[in-house]
Amino acid sequence: MNFSVLRALAVLGVSVVAACSMTGSQLPPAGLHQIGPGYAVGGGAWSNGTKVLVFYGLKPMPDGVALCGVWTVESETGTVSRFHRDILSTMSITVNGTTVAKDLNFLRRRPWSDGGWGGVPTSCVMTDLPASTSIENAELDVVVPRRRVQI
Repeated sequence: MNFSVLRALAVLGVSVVAACSMTGSQLPPAGLHQIGPGYAVGGGAWSNGTKVLVFYGLKPMPDGVALCGVWTVESETGTVSRFHRDILSTMSITVNGTTVAKDLNFLRRRPWSDGGWGGVPTSCVMTDLPASTSIENAELDVVVPRRRVQI
């Protein structure tokens, strides 16, 4: 390819990214939304002693509803492995029985704590729920598919 074609493609790419970022839904700034009342907790435990927990809740926004949360792992090593990321990629969150998020790897990881989780900063993603959705009595569930690992 010649230089002018590459330059035109680069300009087009930057324009598309700029247009998407200007028209996209505004999320709460990272870390400004914190775990508080109304948050749910879910997750699972595995035979190797590992526990993965997700703390999550809904945040009303002017143009829809954001899903915010964090995840943590309790394991003997305390380290995060590909196993944990793979688990998160299969998890989903439902609101009133409707899946609003698949692959929870967007969530911010927090160190394990036996103490309170109130005030912990979260990460968020916009859902397809309309702004008119009543979230006060919404039923939130985290879905952890069962999986069989063969060695």
